[in-house]
Amino acid sequence: MTRKKHTQGPIVQVIMRLYYGGAEILAKNLAEQFAAAGRSAELWIFYRAEVISPGDEGVQQAETTMLSELETAGVTCRFLDKKPGGDYLQVWRSIRRLTRKVRPSVVHVHLEEISFHTTVALTGMRVPLVQTIHSTLVRRPQLLRRYFKYRHKRMIAISHDVMDVLADHGISEPQAVYIRNGIDTSRYMHERDTSRPVREIISVASLTPVKNHKLLVKAMARLRDRWIAEGRSPEALPKIRFVGEGVLRAELEAMISELGLDRYFLLPGVSNRVYEDLKGADVFALASDYEGISIALMEAMASYLPITVTNMTGAKELIRRGQTGTVVAIGSDEEMAEAWHELILDASLRQRYSENLRADVPGLDLSQTRDGYLQVYDGL
Repeated sequence: MTRKKHTQGPIVQVIMRLYYGGAEILAKNLAEQFAAAGRSAELWIFYRAEVISPGDEGVQQAETTMLSELETAGVTCRFLDKKPGGDYLQVWRSIRRLTRKVRPSVVHVHLEEISFHTTVALTGMRVPLVQTIHSTLVRRPQLLRRYFKYRHKRMIAISHDVMDVLADHGISEPQAVYIRNGIDTSRYMHERDTSRPVREIISVASLTPVKNHKLLVKAMARLRDRWIAEGRSPEALPKIRFVGEGVLRAELEAMISELGLDRYFLLPGVSNRVYEDLKGADVFALASDYEGISIALMEAMASYLPITVTNMTGAKELIRRGQTGTVVAIGSDEEMAEAWHELILDASLRQRYSENLRADVPGLDLSQTRDGYLQVYDGL
């Protein structure tokens, strides 16, 4: 009898949408890396941009750009066509139908909502499930303890703090695996002139409460007032660019106007060329209350940008205080303003941060993240 040659099924990752969020960027980058390594890779996507963000041209352009890049990389994308609301049965049926059709070697889920519905859909189907935990903020701890713990073969922690959170919920090695996020570092590295005046501070993050852009607005108000009190020209202060989009746009714009800061802020929306945005900036700022390991922070590091960041999860794993960046207390606009003031006036400090980052950037490369995931998959 002639046996048919066994072909390993694709690695499937399930995400909410194609957009420039941390989980989505990681899934996209991994899929492209898997395909480049000769492994079949697919992305299953809950929502289309036109459904979840109707009329938002930035979000729809992000989807179009990412789809084109994934197609070029040889990654198959399949939309589950979830509608806002409760049409979960339709999505469960779609997931089961696709699973029978493509017979994945592993299904890798991201974020709680996506993980829950994918796991329910695959009940009774013999396919290994892997989940990446992207933050220390677990919104539904009972779901993690009483459901995911027993259904998922492996849970990937993207930082040591996330690993500690899993341990607090009774999930430990070998089920819990530490694999830090990575990026294509070569895309961001370039020579940086830290001697030039600071003309732009950049923050790359969705305009959502957890990213705490309001802290950055308040910090700029403090910096302006101190600058004027010291007899300096407000014209010499840098602009602040918020790269990203989200529900807080209108509120942030109103806050900026109320504080008389319109001349200092730029809110261009979503960007599909973040590496170019970072290249044109002089200082990076991130004010998040919670993170896992921030992709945006890693991109800024790879661009050799002097860093100012709150002491959220992941920052202490990535930033060497006083060597590659200034880490301030979570929620402290006063400390953030002080960090900016120091960096603007001290070119030697900017140079030290930028130069020291060169030693850390190789450890951020996505190839290490890819190899870690493939080792997990192949060990199931």
